[in-house]
Amino acid sequence: MKKILFVQHTVSPPGGGPGVGAFMLDVLKDYGRIDLLTLEPFQPARIDEYYGTSLCQGDIRPMMVESKLLSWTRKLGIPNGLMKLHVLMRASKRLLKSNDDYDLVCSGYDEHDLGRPCIQYIHYPWNLYPRPDAPPGWNENPVLRRVILFYNFLCRQISNFSYQGVYDNLTLVNSNWTGRKTRERYPSLDYLVVHPPALAEKIEDDGAEREERFLSIGRCAPEKEWVKLVDIVAALRRRGHDVGLTLAGSRNTDWYEEELRKKQAEVGDWLTLELDFSRDRLQDLLRSHRYGLHGMKQEHYGMAVAELVLGGCLTSVHDDGGQVEIVTNPKLRYTSVEDAVEKWDRVLSSPELKAELLAEQLAHRERLPKERFLEELDKMVQLCFERGVEGVVAGLREGTLDTPGEFSKHGPD
Repeated sequence: MKKILFVQHTVSPPGGGPGVGAFMLDVLKDYGRIDLLTLEPFQPARIDEYYGTSLCQGDIRPMMVESKLLSWTRKLGIPNGLMKLHVLMRASKRLLKSNDDYDLVCSGYDEHDLGRPCIQYIHYPWNLYPRPDAPPGWNENPVLRRVILFYNFLCRQISNFSYQGVYDNLTLVNSNWTGRKTRERYPSLDYLVVHPPALAEKIEDDGAEREERFLSIGRCAPEKEWVKLVDIVAALRRRGHDVGLTLAGSRNTDWYEEELRKKQAEVGDWLTLELDFSRDRLQDLLRSHRYGLHGMKQEHYGMAVAELVLGGCLTSVHDDGGQVEIVTNPKLRYTSVEDAVEKWDRVLSSPELKAELLAEQLAHRERLPKERFLEELDKMVQLCFERGVEGVVAGLREGTLDTPGEFSKHGPD
């Protein structure tokens, strides 16, 4: 049996990053014992219930890292997400320096320098600015941008971060778009595209029971731009389309939720807000809605988008980010509220166009389910046990390995 070190600050729901970590653990547990270097309590039963994993059946031993620095920033209410990553990198280096008997080291939350080559899964590089998920106004304010860059510098000192440590890893990314963005910070990085696991089950139906409503799912946070989606649907209603909108997801930002509830009171019962519900309820929502609508710009991949498509909802997204690798037809991609209204007006006015676009979208669902992620990751893990991480990276660069996913080697085309 193998001995594996897995480094991630949390694998607890909700969220795509913790979910990827949980599914990586689900694959790795079949190979032996896992030491989980983490910052939060490991609750396998809760994780299994939410994500559908089977971590309770594995030999997973949490190793909680204590940090006075994190405790201090938490008490003062200072955001410390990036600091968490670097506290764990420092802890990993210390652990591996004193006891490097692991057969494999992995992380499921962005780029890492852990003290030896590892498998790393990048959702969006933490070391690249400006960030699409930054709080409103932060990217535009020059003073705040300097503060962020100084904070980044301090965090890198905590872990003694090395760019070479990132280059030495086997890098998996969630989309081609994320791979290109990552290369803006790490120009010589080679990466393999492995789409993350969408949790929704594929729904096969004739659509007869679906309502003329749009569904958007995700965190109730300003970067998801749910208010914009309300404006889109309101404009469609003014054009005579009897459509509604359901915003469904997890609580995240109190002031944004309050803004949405005020909107709900203004527009009436065609707008519904559902928060903090079960996975079974999500399946019910997917089954009962005819359309999907996603608002975030520069979405790294869009697990919520993938879930909408798996659920059989004809789905539209902003025309950028990794989400365009899921919604590939330009007729379902928009650049502004006005553009979205024009395109959806044409779709809703033409049953033939609607049927054509839905059939095309449904035909490409086979690349979205979580089973594909599990199979592709399992193959990469097997190769790493056979050849070592360095050997797999070398084989990919030489073109001598048959691997899943799409490999991108840096350099001129």
